Amino acid sequence: VPHHSNADQFLMNFDAFFSRKYDRLVEVYSSWGRADDVSSDMNLNNDKFPQLEITRFMRKYRFGLIASSDGHDGNPGNASLCGGHRYFLGHPNGSGRAVVLADGLSRNSVFDALKQRRCYATTGTPMGLFFSVNGHELGSVIEGGSETGPAELKLVVKAVDNITRIELIKNGNIHLTLRDIESLGLETEIEDPEFDSSEDSYYYVKVFQEDGEMAWSSPVYFVGEKTRR
Repeated sequence: VPHHSNADQFLMNFDAFFSRKYDRLVEVYSSWGRADDVSSDMNLNNDKFPQLEITRFMRKYRFGLIASSDGHDGNPGNASLCGGHRYFLGHPNGSGRAVVLADGLSRNSVFDALKQRRCYATTGTPMGLFFSVNGHELGSVIEGGSETGPAELKLVVKAVDNITRIELIKNGNIHLTLRDIESLGLETEIEDPEFDSSEDSYYYVKVFQEDGEMAWSSPVYFVGEKTRR
């Protein structure tokens, strides 16, 4: 899984090496910051090369999203056994966690879910997140032409602090922002009447908590008829 791909010394241009067979996931967050937003206050080293933000590659390549700690201290998922990295890296957010939607707790089930992109990323907060489009769960890739009418998006969030906003991303742009939620949970359905199954497209969500922690779902991808041909 590519790690802090736009950070200094570790540059990754996905146009140069991406393999559809092997590259299934990408790290969107670690203790060094966000790989999807060079302007974020979370960044300590992930802000040098905006041309390598992973969002610039997501329409061309199909990534599931995970996070990881990179804490280097032997406490995976809880670097330094504290809520954040204040002692070392200077920002208050968590260590980074990959959340896997597996059918069971076996090793094979977990790795199968990762391969199918049934996973999402958090900055460390144990947030519950479910996202689907037309009944296809996060990480799905749907062949073009099989969907008709508007896209029906379903979102369920169970947070541990008040949710301040949720951004629905479509094809790299903020399609819709839900604000003033001020709740630990949300269940909603959203319709996109501009959905066109003949074109390549993808959707995912970002969830922001009041304490600064956040989560990213893996995208749901639609492969247009033009691409299939």
